[in-house]
Amino acid sequence: MPDFTRDDEHSLDLLRNKNEFGKIKAEESKLLQQLEQKYDMFIREGLSNMSRMAPRRTTRQLRLRCVLISWPMLLLSLGLFFVFTLFLLQFYEGGGGWSLSLLQWHICLVGVLVFLVALVCFTQIRERLFINRAILCACVLISVILGLLTLAVLFHGRDEEYNRWDRGLFVIFGVGEGLIVVESASLLFNSF
Repeated sequence: MPDFTRDDEHSLDLLRNKNEFGKIKAEESKLLQQLEQKYDMFIREGLSNMSRMAPRRTTRQLRLRCVLISWPMLLLSLGLFFVFTLFLLQFYEGGGGWSLSLLQWHICLVGVLVFLVALVCFTQIRERLFINRAILCACVLISVILGLLTLAVLFHGRDEEYNRWDRGLFVIFGVGEGLIVVESASLLFNSF
């Protein structure tokens, strides 16, 4: 990087002022051009150094983050979980009574969450930050409570004979609720 000192800067200013008034000699004109080129190189190299110091986040990373942590993704995960629990209820093979009631509670509460998140996604409610945060807190709390209930039913029924269907049901609920908690908590922390 060429050294552009304070003296060069003062000389450049003086020569520019002389050039404006038209009192510049041929040697001074040549010196002015050299100082202008030196100044331009100094600025370009300084800007390139600054751009190298900037964090290296690509637009692809930013777009992927915006897609994965978004209201439509939360709606998609809630909707898929809701449809999947409806599918499980349709083909339920009849295990313990606790499993059936837990499945029905999942359908009811996740259906309410799907409705609330759809309202935020497709209406002007998205602009009201308090309502957004309240819905996200509800998503986190309801999913955590349903997850804890699922664990409680699973541990309560340790003595009883649960068939493979019930154990698979509990695993599916755990994964679905975990995904919903992570997505809604990420959105909640992004809103602050």
